[in-house]
Amino acid sequence: MIKKIYKNNKRNNQNTPVIYSCYNLNLIIKLIIEFFKNEKSLKNILGTKRFDFHCKKKYPDISIAEIEDFEYLAFHFILVAKRYYRKILKLKTNDIFGIPDEAQNCINIRYLISLVEINLKSIPKSNFIFHCCSSGNKIVDELFKRYYLRKYLIKIKINKISVIIKPSKDLDFDWKSLSIDKSSFTKPFLKTKKFNTFNNSNKGFIHHKNLKKSQAYFKLTKDLSNSNEFVSLDYLSMYIYGNQNKLNLISNVLIFSINIFRNNIFKIIQHNLLSEILEIISCKIYYFCCINTINSLKLKYIVCSYISFKHENILFQACRDTNVVSIFYDFSMGFPVNKNYPGNSQIDLIRNPNYLITFGSQRCEQYKAVKRLKSENVEIKNALCPQIEFAREQSKNKKNSTNKLDLKKYKSSRLKISIFDSLYGFNYHIKEEDVISCLYSLKISKLEKIVLVHNKRDGFLNQHIQNSNLIYISQEKANFSNSYYSDFIISLGFQGAAIKAAFSFNKPIIFFSENKKFFNDSYFFFNKKKNDKILSTIKKLTFNGEKLIKSISIQSSYNEFNSKISRNSKELFSELSLYNIDSASSVINKIINNK
Repeated sequence: MIKKIYKNNKRNNQNTPVIYSCYNLNLIIKLIIEFFKNEKSLKNILGTKRFDFHCKKKYPDISIAEIEDFEYLAFHFILVAKRYYRKILKLKTNDIFGIPDEAQNCINIRYLISLVEINLKSIPKSNFIFHCCSSGNKIVDELFKRYYLRKYLIKIKINKISVIIKPSKDLDFDWKSLSIDKSSFTKPFLKTKKFNTFNNSNKGFIHHKNLKKSQAYFKLTKDLSNSNEFVSLDYLSMYIYGNQNKLNLISNVLIFSINIFRNNIFKIIQHNLLSEILEIISCKIYYFCCINTINSLKLKYIVCSYISFKHENILFQACRDTNVVSIFYDFSMGFPVNKNYPGNSQIDLIRNPNYLITFGSQRCEQYKAVKRLKSENVEIKNALCPQIEFAREQSKNKKNSTNKLDLKKYKSSRLKISIFDSLYGFNYHIKEEDVISCLYSLKISKLEKIVLVHNKRDGFLNQHIQNSNLIYISQEKANFSNSYYSDFIISLGFQGAAIKAAFSFNKPIIFFSENKKFFNDSYFFFNKKKNDKILSTIKKLTFNGEKLIKSISIQSSYNEFNSKISRNSKELFSELSLYNIDSASSVINKIINNK
């Protein structure tokens, strides 16, 4: 059997490169043959095993706009799959439909897309065979296969019996098997939460918890609660507030379930759609619970300040159907995108409350570009981020340091530099090379300095700065209050938190990357003139190791550098429309108090 597989592989794929992103029987046999042939095991390259794949650059530079394309394409496949299921199933127009574990399915297919694209960019215009696991949905898999076959003549082979190859830290890896959300089938029927009769508010707030690690995010809740009385909620509490009348809820769910099975039984059997039907029922249960919660609490307004990809749009639909005003605050500033996909698809842009509030005109324009139904009219507003207000308040107290030794460092005459990292991996924005180069540039500078480290996740920045001789102070996540002491800010790649920190205290900012293509073809705005202007400003603020070393080598060079980036940073803040805007709490107060 082994000889037969070996001969077939040799005959069929003699000149065609073969790339495996999963372990299957065929790969295991090839690896055994390779081991005895060369007396060594084949190394993993970016989460893959490659055969007959010869390229000059195994780790190609990919722009941030192309990286964002991975997510756009992934969610496009999800949207097409949803349209396909709607077409073959007899559903009412108001029936909410999501494919099982939709957000994780999007992450899985995005990872596979990124592997194919990385290999494509290693050898442009090349053909290869790509073996992978299923993303978890057969329609999404089929769209994935067809797209790359038609566009690049690349054959994608989905292996049912296989295990994904886990990459090293050079790729971001969030792969998981899909699962049906069981909360809709358990929570509404097990628990009931009694109403607080002392709270007569008609305003609900789904907010971050007041935890030490998220006080900056809790700032919005705190400010709004000063002038309003809210019913404190979270997305899952809809289940236990919305099941006050269990018999009625069970009756509605059973009637809906019987009807959907009766109308689609042959399609369910023919296309094996049981998990999709269960997801439809799951969404409907949550919708019933939202309606019941709204009616029982007599809510007129619901404010949301954090994300739940499955629940939020169901809640927003329930709000529209009961004439309740829904408001969502988005803490993200977004990323520059490719001009080919304005508003087409991105999972964190497809949300439909009555009001969408965010920070910066870039994110506002991305939301405005989303194609919506007329019934999904969304008003988008630009408002000052609560994290900025929190940072400014904290800096006035001058008590942000946890100990006197750190406070002494902050107030010393040394140069203070804040560094913000981003998502790591060749399939995301920054690489280990960027971190090493940036820290090396700081290390060899003759200027005395202290580094303020802001980690998005535990990764290369934390690891390498610990092994350097640099004096550094780690900062709380989401809290950039101590950037008040910084002389300038470094954003590794493009990081919204770094821009917020710089704007908070009018500090100069630079974007650091060893990727020469990092901002190529980026669209911050879809108006060409406006976009060209901000790209010109961004270019002046983009540095690699060589450029940064020259800029901070001695005091005179640094003074000139700081003067230039201060001027360009102010231009950037202006082009992003960050000046002269109301606070998020002020904007929301005007909406919920009809001012």
